Amino acid sequence: MHDYVSTQEIVRQLIPFLAKKEIPLTPENYRLWFEYFLGKKEEIRKRLDQLLQSDAVFNSELNDSLYTEFFVRDLHKESAEKVQAEIDAAEKLGGKISDMVVSLMKDILAGIDSTSGYGEKLTKYQASMKSVSGIDDIRNVITEILQETQKVTAESSKIHKKLEKSSEDLDTLQTKLLEAKNEARTDNLTKLWNRRFFDEHLQSSINAVEKGREYSLIFIDVDHFKKFNDAFGHVIGDKLLMHIASEMRKHARQNAHVCRYGGEEFGIICMDSDLDRAATLAETIRKEVKSVDFTIRGKKADVTVSAGVTVIRPGDSPKNVVERADTALYLAKNSGRDNVKTENDAKSAAKIAKN
Repeated sequence: MHDYVSTQEIVRQLIPFLAKKEIPLTPENYRLWFEYFLGKKEEIRKRLDQLLQSDAVFNSELNDSLYTEFFVRDLHKESAEKVQAEIDAAEKLGGKISDMVVSLMKDILAGIDSTSGYGEKLTKYQASMKSVSGIDDIRNVITEILQETQKVTAESSKIHKKLEKSSEDLDTLQTKLLEAKNEARTDNLTKLWNRRFFDEHLQSSINAVEKGREYSLIFIDVDHFKKFNDAFGHVIGDKLLMHIASEMRKHARQNAHVCRYGGEEFGIICMDSDLDRAATLAETIRKEVKSVDFTIRGKKADVTVSAGVTVIRPGDSPKNVVERADTALYLAKNSGRDNVKTENDAKSAAKIAKN
């Protein structure tokens, strides 16, 4: 770690340098150029030396890209790596289940007369294990074996205990598998469901609508988020996204799945909800976000969101649903932002434009 004296020396060079190059003194720019003058990160010094030698103009776009290049975590890449790791873990759990059951069946059959009625049934159960596709199927087979076991003599009590222990182990493995799946479908920053979950659940919601359920989709986008990041920095921007995520989760409660769709855009899949109810939820979130007084480093920040709402219909595809919600959101943005528009509003606007 550098000492106080060297820090002071760097600051004496840094402030005049930024002023000379007309580089705004933001936390991000300060951090980037402090590392440059400190000289411990070769990749930063080499990159900035190249730009200085080429007389590059350090505008906001270049400054943002440099900060992102060296300091902003690649959350998309991390998320992809995390998903793969969780999938690998789930596959290992699946293999563990299979090995456990096969071993159990071998132990049981080794101690039972295969010509007896019970032995014959166990042999059939062992054969049926080849066609199971998940934990629930395995649990059903074990339940049937337990029922058969209860019918035999007291000599099979040892086997019965093994089966009960096997069922308990399956409960533990199922819990671990569920945790792994949830981790792979959670957004790192906001802890909401991520895009992977959104895509999966949107399709299952369409399937539920085919069976008579009511579902709606809300898209919510933070207004002027890039300007907010430019003014206050990425760290504060992340905190804003976390706050808005918290508000959405609070108001959506149990009847909706709140997802981070990407960047500053969120998707809420509303269960048992028609268009009006979903629009009411979107309006509640909009008002709640606007009512919060964001004061950052003594400067007031007006934060608002825009929303687009559509209902999911039988025969829909995920693409159709997303396009309708996105069209309504686009209308909300073009209508001055800080408002909620539905698919009906978008249809009306399209008709007026056509006429």
